[in-house]
Amino acid sequence: MSKNPGAAAFEPDFIAGLKQIFEHKVPFNEVLGLTIVSLAPKRVVGRVDMKPELVGHFAHNRLHGGVISAGLDTMGGLAVIAAIAGRHMDEPAAQRLHRFAKLGTIDLRIDYLRQGIGDHFELRAEVLRLGSRVASTRMEFLGADGELLATGAQPTSSPDLGLPRTLEAAACLFPFNSCGRMPADCFSSRTLPGIRRSLPIPRRSQP
Repeated sequence: MSKNPGAAAFEPDFIAGLKQIFEHKVPFNEVLGLTIVSLAPKRVVGRVDMKPELVGHFAHNRLHGGVISAGLDTMGGLAVIAAIAGRHMDEPAAQRLHRFAKLGTIDLRIDYLRQGIGDHFELRAEVLRLGSRVASTRMEFLGADGELLATGAQPTSSPDLGLPRTLEAAACLFPFNSCGRMPADCFSSRTLPGIRRSLPIPRRSQP
């Protein structure tokens, strides 16, 4: 994996917003205890601390393989987010975060090399190629001593979505800066025509 995280650096507002979503607004990430250690357009690094809930083999206190695969899957997606954001550094942080509404894993390959035993683990990911629709990502799962425990490869859908015309509409997309209304309420005649066709807007159930 590349040693160079890239020359560009994200501003604190973008990092704080993404960490808020990644670490606190996704319940499964909270269950794993997955946190962001570093975030750059060319490389992302995360960490998982060992805890009893993550044990997969009680006799050896070994990390469950599902934690490894889920963690690498998540970090692969985070790497794509960082790579896309790095292409649009001229945009405000909220607009860049909006681009990830349709991000999703297409496929996932995990190779387990060694047992996951230790008090904490490091996860790394970088995008090998970022296309207009699909990104190819490589991930690594390492022990506390830096030993490589597992590797992953992942194609991810990465559509470069359009942006909402109004800041109010953009705010509704982010739990950490919500205007308190359903996303569908934010898109009116004041917003960019066609936004409804490009965003997965939830519908209220009929009474």
